[in-house]
Amino acid sequence: MSSTLQAKKQEVYNITGPICAPVTPFKEDGELNLSVIPKYVKYLVSIGVKGLYISGTTGEVFNLSLQEKLLLIQAYKEALDKLPKEQKLLTMVLVSSTVVKEVIELTKKVEELGFDCVALLPPIYYTVTTKNELINYLKLVAEAAPNTPLLYYHSPLKTGELKFVFENFIQTAIDEIPQFTALKFSDPNLVRYESCQSHFGDKVRFFAGMNEILLPVASYGVKSAICSSFSLANCVGAYISLLEAVERNDLVQARKDQKLVADTCARLRSTNYFAALKSQLNEDLASLGIFVGKPRAPVLLA
Repeated sequence: MSSTLQAKKQEVYNITGPICAPVTPFKEDGELNLSVIPKYVKYLVSIGVKGLYISGTTGEVFNLSLQEKLLLIQAYKEALDKLPKEQKLLTMVLVSSTVVKEVIELTKKVEELGFDCVALLPPIYYTVTTKNELINYLKLVAEAAPNTPLLYYHSPLKTGELKFVFENFIQTAIDEIPQFTALKFSDPNLVRYESCQSHFGDKVRFFAGMNEILLPVASYGVKSAICSSFSLANCVGAYISLLEAVERNDLVQARKDQKLVADTCARLRSTNYFAALKSQLNEDLASLGIFVGKPRAPVLLA
């Protein structure tokens, strides 16, 4: 294992606190609005965000062309490079696509630009049926970025349940893929979450990926989360408070913090979650000159 890869893996292992899955800003006409990204990044730093998970579900990854993804991550890289050293954010980029050639090209660009981590969903539509098929898919991506940690995005509500024992997959990935470093765990199955954390938490970094289960997984020792709600200052503050409350065994405060985040997300989900989140951001950040537009179809059909 190269010293570069080992150093980056250690950074991923060590991160604590809120990691924001940012929205992708669009103009009124639906085209990328890259000019607001420097302001958006500075805002996220100011509210306490510790990392970015770029072009994820909230970033409408499957609504972006390869060229748009390349332009987007370039814009983020330029904005991040301008931050003072003490404000450095851990940066992850989801490279998933239904076209493997695009996945590989984007992965190579992520390593070339020096992002901290490549993130990957399992194949969708043409789904894998065995553990080895999924391992081989991850290996394709790992080989395209030999010096960049790999995060597996576990999201069975979106991609479907795997047809094999998940813990066996994790063990094989640890054994066969040096870049395998972390999982974003967007799974309401807390029994599975606890099993994975207890068996592999000393080898792989687990990130909470659902706003509504921040408290229970924090009790398992999970000290960082990747959430869409972390574009909102109140949710970032509540999660930081929740982690501190868990550390001092203050369950009353931790429950209050969890409820604030869950209630905020429930309010946004009462209509179209992604549209409501962008609308809230347009309102909250207007004074900063930040406009993130509306989601593209088919995320929003209105």
